[in-house]
Formats: sequence, C-alpha cells, structure tokens
Amino acid sequence: MQRKEKIERIKSAIEELRPAIQKDGGDIEFVNLYRNNIHVKLKGKCEECALQEMTLNGFVLPFIKGFVPDVKKIKISRGK
Repeated sequence: MQRKEKIERIKSAIEELRPAIQKDGGDIEFVNLYRNNIHVKLKGKCEECALQEMTLNGFVLPFIKGFVPDVKKIKISRGK
C-alpha cells in the first residue's frame, strides 16, 4: 500500500472514531504519518486527560490497524 493510500485510510478511520471521542468532550486530528507511526493532535478534554495513552493504544490504534495493518505506533503531536 502506498503512503498516500495509507494516509487516506487513517484519516477515514479517525473520522469514524471522532464522534465517540467528541461525545466525551475531546477530539482527535491526524497530523502526519512517518515510518508507519501515526502522529495525532488531541483537543478538548483529551489534551490533559490522564488516560490519553491508554485510549490511543487500547482503542484508537487497534481500530486504525483494521484499516492499515502495518501501522506500528500512534504518537501525540504536541506542537502547533
């Protein structure tokens, strides 16, 4: 799978997840894909949530892997 297709699939997966995350007052946004590592920005209540790593690795990453199996990690982008 080419990088462009991976990015489109990742964005599609994130769009499917967003309503559940927004329901709890947060949000998630795709930032970049680098060496099969996804970088996302967390917004709202998710920015300071103590469970953000658990949510990303236990819920978001497995869901995205259903779309793009060779994704390795998901990381929080802290920059603007």
